[in-house]
Amino acid sequence: MEQDQQGYQIPIRTTKVIMNDARQRHADVRAVILPDVTLYKSRSFIIVPDVQEPAVIPSNPVAAQETAATPAKPADVQETPVAPEKAAEAQETAATSAKPAEAQETAAAPIKPVEAQADAVAPAKPVADQATAAVPAESPASQAEASAPEPAPQPLSDDDVLRHTTMLWQYKDIPDESVEPDRKPETYAMHRNTPAGGMYGARVRGKKHKHEGTNSDDWFAIDAVDRIQLIAVADGAGSKHFSRIGAYAASEQAVKYLKEKLTDLTAPCDAVETFYAPFDEATDGTAFQAAVQPLVLALQQSMQEAREAVETAYEQRAEQPRYADVLGRKPVLADFASTLLVTIALPAGATGDTLVLSCQVGDGMIAAIDAAAPFDKAQRLLGKPDSGEYVGETEFLVSSRVTETAELQKRTMLYRGHVTHIFAMTDGVADDYFPNEKEMRRLYCDLLANGVLLPPKGVLRATPGTLEDALEERRSLRNIKPIAFPWVNDKSVEVALHYTRRFAPTEDALAPYWTDQRKLAMLSADADIAPGDPIEQRIAKWLDNYTVRSSADDRTLVVAVREAEA
Repeated sequence: MEQDQQGYQIPIRTTKVIMNDARQRHADVRAVILPDVTLYKSRSFIIVPDVQEPAVIPSNPVAAQETAATPAKPADVQETPVAPEKAAEAQETAATSAKPAEAQETAAAPIKPVEAQADAVAPAKPVADQATAAVPAESPASQAEASAPEPAPQPLSDDDVLRHTTMLWQYKDIPDESVEPDRKPETYAMHRNTPAGGMYGARVRGKKHKHEGTNSDDWFAIDAVDRIQLIAVADGAGSKHFSRIGAYAASEQAVKYLKEKLTDLTAPCDAVETFYAPFDEATDGTAFQAAVQPLVLALQQSMQEAREAVETAYEQRAEQPRYADVLGRKPVLADFASTLLVTIALPAGATGDTLVLSCQVGDGMIAAIDAAAPFDKAQRLLGKPDSGEYVGETEFLVSSRVTETAELQKRTMLYRGHVTHIFAMTDGVADDYFPNEKEMRRLYCDLLANGVLLPPKGVLRATPGTLEDALEERRSLRNIKPIAFPWVNDKSVEVALHYTRRFAPTEDALAPYWTDQRKLAMLSADADIAPGDPIEQRIAKWLDNYTVRSSADDRTLVVAVREAEA
């Protein structure tokens, strides 16, 4: 056994597991922490959606750098504000309205004092002289004002840019089944009640798909066997036309297989607690190893079963003319490419801890959250996004290499510890909360601040003890307001949401809200998410409406609660 600074590395066959040194119970997750990298773009053009209004090149070079990074999506466009007119020009415009020339000159001439009225009956001056006399001499102050340089255009705020970009997105319906086979709904949400806690998930069609009038590529599946929760999340390759079919087949088959396998594993036990008991033993002990090995094998086999399901879906459609008509050629297996993230969560004996097993092919993220833990120990990543040969590529389930046993063993992770929530998401959410090594806590806080989730009962702090404490708490929250952006589906509807990055942009600023999560729950009263709606519908509304820059992909999020909500 090799011990490092973080704990113990325990081999389960060749599956890599790291356990920490607190009673050899809590397992830390192997994850590569990516360095913070700032990318500087050199392209100066901007691609915007195909709409009637012209695109305006932003005056802010930083915004141009960021928007140039996503040529396949509508850009974050800044409009240059129109500079105010000069005072002298405004006066001249007002003085030259639709009056006759003589009336204009008379109106423009200054009134003379009484002593000088005798001069008013003097013989008429030549026309040229009259015109000259009608224009009063400019004062030095007026001359200075007229010659002053125009104020420089002010850059638009991030909120203005986001609002402008949101207005550029168009909404088009999903193609009819007669036009596009295997049509998927605009929004998909579901829940499962389990003895361990509720399971909630939602998937929404991304802005890019709405703009183009195409199907969503994401799918997810959830189920349970007693207190064992099962999750599968899949994201079809955006460049592959029928990847949504692969995502659906992979996620549904993975969960179906696991439910059947775990039902078989638990059936011989006289009581289900007998099945959970060994997971509280020492992780390098014989009992733990013997009990966890069938789970590891079932998890890895579910990935192989998922790939076979994708192959079957392809074979069933390969000879059908309507699929070839859509592509203009015969389909191939790569047209059904998808990622897949699978998770099993179960009780670790009678200690109250949770054992989590995960396996991942492609991008996205799985994370365990302990809302009762200190801020710096509150999250564990249970996945490692991988990429292909080129930047921006990712691995897909259609590759036979990634589902080989040796490869799946490298992709399998185990964690044991106190867990209140498990998150599984596609990259449409994970990329908005990057770097994941820090930002999964922010994701949890955003869900609290908008009333999507409630803090666990044990996390709610007591109410302020005195009137002064209550007033101080109210003052600290008074200036935190949600911001509303138009809904892409109907721009006459605006949805107001909280963003913790606005009032707690750093980890140090966010930590106090983690310590007192009741404050985040209080903020949710101002958000446009109805607290009485089912949790899965609240997740769907939040996913469909939170607005961040360069975010246009499908969004899928599954939340498995490991203890009762407040």
